[in-house]
Formats: sequence, C-alpha cells, structure tokens
Amino acid sequence: MLRFFLNNEPYFVMGTLDQGWWPDGLLTPPSDEAMAYDIQVLKDCGFNTLRKHIKVEPLRYYYLCDQLGILVIQDLPSGNHNAQTPLDAKETARYGLQRLEQKEMMDALQAVPSIVMWNPYNEGWTQPGEFLTHAMLDFTRRYDPTRLVNGPSGCWDWEGGHLLPKGWKWENRVWTQHKPAGECEAADTVDLHLYRGPEMFAVNDRRISFLGEFGGLGHPVEGHLWRTSKKGNWGYGGIEDTKTREGLEKTYLGLMEKLGDLAEKGLGGAIYTQTTDVEIEINGVLTYDRKVLKYNPAVLKAAHERVCARGNGK
Repeated sequence: MLRFFLNNEPYFVMGTLDQGWWPDGLLTPPSDEAMAYDIQVLKDCGFNTLRKHIKVEPLRYYYLCDQLGILVIQDLPSGNHNAQTPLDAKETARYGLQRLEQKEMMDALQAVPSIVMWNPYNEGWTQPGEFLTHAMLDFTRRYDPTRLVNGPSGCWDWEGGHLLPKGWKWENRVWTQHKPAGECEAADTVDLHLYRGPEMFAVNDRRISFLGEFGGLGHPVEGHLWRTSKKGNWGYGGIEDTKTREGLEKTYLGLMEKLGDLAEKGLGGAIYTQTTDVEIEINGVLTYDRKVLKYNPAVLKAAHERVCARGNGK
C-alpha cells in the first residue's frame, strides 16, 4: 500500500479544510494571536494537518505553522470558470495564467517547511481539459520535486479518479482507470471528495488513496451565527442529527470509526470540513467568531489518535 511518510515513518494525514475566513476582516487575519489560536485548537483536537483552501496566507501564518508544528497542504486559489473541454485558444490562455500563478505561489512559499503538498485543482474549478490538467500537475511536481502533488482534488481526474457527467450529479460520477505501468500519472494522490462519507478510492500501485474532503457536520450555536435566522445555515446531510452537542459528537465519532476501518484498508489520509464556520456554512470545529469550540478536544484527540494508529499499522 502506498502511504504518506514523515521522517521515514508511516504518517496518516488527519486534517481539516481551512478557508481562513474571519468575520471582521474576511480574508485578512486580525492578529498573530488569532492565527496561532486556530492552529493550536487543531493541534489540541489531534489534527496533524490543515489544507489551506483556495487562499494564500501571509507569510507570518506559515511561520506559525512551522513553529507550532502542523503540516500544510496548499491549494492554488482558483477562478470561477469551469472548462474541462478540449483545447481552444481561451482555455490555453487561462491555463498559461494559472500556471504562472502556480509557479509564483511555489516561489513565494518555497522556504516554508510545513508545506508538504501542493494542490493545483479543486473540484474542477478553473480546471482545463485532460491534456492541460496533466501538464499542470506534471509541471508542479517537476518544478518542486521536494514536495508531493495532490489531485486533481475532488473530481475531473482522468488517471484513476472520477469525472462528472453532464448535469453535475455527484451520484452519477464516472470512474476512470489508472494509466498503464510505465506511463506517467502526474500526481502523487488520487483524491476523493464525499459528504458525509467517509469513503476511499481503491488501493492502487500508482498513487496514494486520499480523502480530500468529507464530513461537514452542521451544528448551529445560538448567539454565534453569521446569519441569525435559522433559514439558510447549513451542513452536509442536514443538521437534524447534529443540532445538539451530544448528537454532533456521536455522529462525528461514528465517522471516525468508519475512517479507522478505511485507514486499515490503505487510505493514506483524510481532510474534515472544516476548521471554522464560514458565514452560512456551520460545519466548523469552531464557530465563525472563534468563541465556541463545538467539541471536547480531548474526545476528538483520542478518536484521531485511534484512526492514525490504525492507518500507521500500530
């Protein structure tokens, strides 16, 4: 089984999707202390990784990740155009700009040791067709051979992942085959998104099976909602079974039991959605204002340690 290793030891990646939104500054963190608090809460809950989602943070943030000790999977921020089409002039022009931005991001963050994997594409956002997708992933791995390359994350993977059919219905995804032995697959992981999940791609000899997004359990905390009316706030799978703190913890621990089973079968890591609530997305470990931690951190840490131990063969 292909797995992640850290310091020559198997290392199950247990992280959160981290969008880095703030109620008072949107994408601008309010202070050093605020950034450090988010990271430390994740560590206290037993997470060892965060996936920095569609955002590049100030360098100070990555310094804090280095100092506090958490791995970072770094997304390339994307636009709002979805292509996945054959080559044409507009698509190649967009690809050229995106590849430049990928290079500039890697140049700017090259010296950050906590960044362990680049993620150029998320769920098809601004992703070109098959040839240019392969070209971007292959370029990323060749340009920075010191780190892994994820993806494509969530869909539009022509090399052993899945594609979306017309109509964009997730339940009708088309599963693709891995390349033959000796033929390049440009990424190091095959990345599944599934809510609530968890689930995994089959273990294969080409890329690590990775669960790039799952969970997303919604839990409203009165007095700490961005939208004060109940209508519009959401979590994946609804909130009926997670509207109480007891129901939230029970459901989360149920996901962890399933995740541990997958870890034993060869899953290399998983990213839970998400660190904090983000406006009407109420699926964070923390509320949007960071004033309420929705879980008992000791309970989460123990559950995550069990999952990681099963994934690491201990």
